[in-house]
Amino acid sequence: GLNEVGIWALNQPFDPAHRILPRLYFSADWAWLPGAALKPRREAWGGLLFALIGAWIWTGWIRGDGLARRLMLWGSLGGALGFPGGQCLQSFHAWHSELFKSGIWIRLDPAMNWWNWMETTFGTVMGATLGFGLWFHRKWIRPVPEEGEGSVSQSVRWEWVWISVHGALLMIAEFGSVPGISGIYNHGLLLGLIPMAGVVAGSRWPVFLLLPITLAPIVGKTFVQLVLQERYTPFVVGVVFYLMVPLVLACAMAGWASGCRTLRDVAQRPAAQVLLTAGWTIYGLNFAFFHRPWPWTTWTYRTPNNLFFTLAVLAMSALAVSRWKEAGSQDPDPS
Repeated sequence: GLNEVGIWALNQPFDPAHRILPRLYFSADWAWLPGAALKPRREAWGGLLFALIGAWIWTGWIRGDGLARRLMLWGSLGGALGFPGGQCLQSFHAWHSELFKSGIWIRLDPAMNWWNWMETTFGTVMGATLGFGLWFHRKWIRPVPEEGEGSVSQSVRWEWVWISVHGALLMIAEFGSVPGISGIYNHGLLLGLIPMAGVVAGSRWPVFLLLPITLAPIVGKTFVQLVLQERYTPFVVGVVFYLMVPLVLACAMAGWASGCRTLRDVAQRPAAQVLLTAGWTIYGLNFAFFHRPWPWTTWTYRTPNNLFFTLAVLAMSALAVSRWKEAGSQDPDPS
């Protein structure tokens, strides 16, 4: 509902045949390129904005979740800083290309994918801002009561049913062509409907969404690209290391971390191990997808980004391990 209202209010009218575009339009526009043969794309950010505001009001005020109310603002700040910051980096290179034709840039610039660096900068600033906001409001993170409102309301049986349904629909949308399902599930809001309900009502959904459900499309795309299309990796090796090992590891970790009955147990589960599993598994698949860009081999446009990702996952691992050790050194809560 709010999605459609937002598109109607902010992303209309849209009639490229008559060069009629919305007043607030961020893609290629004849206003900036009058004589160009453009193919304007339809924007839907108005629908996403209205949906976000609606969810923010519902969660932050109607449900009284003070942490969610604050984190939405921190996330917005991260996006407001990150996206322009990344785009400025890319634009600076495009507008001042002469600065990158001397010194170390003579060898480094040909290996730089500035579009990827724009995205990397955006994600880094966004994640850092949101992480700082979460740390700043860490006092709002506390276990809920064992009984009553804090109890997990969704039965284990129904959790498994909906996890299976969502997983099947997700894989069909990603790799199949079933009429109706692919079109509906490729829509971002509908794609998140079942997971949002599951995370709110169930104890297993959060870790299964973080690990095997998020990992499944990445695993599938890596296998299809490197084994079936490029023939870069032998079939058996791809089955073992791109499919079996990541999914078995993710499912095992998710099952271990979600074996609880109340939301208090969920909050007290060791998140460091889950973060390490997710981070290193996705990093490994990304490394393989980049054709293993070791820094001591001939550099490609993937190498600089991979070096940054390596430093990022190592820093994340150091923080996770330090927190893991700190939690292990503390005595159990006597209550």
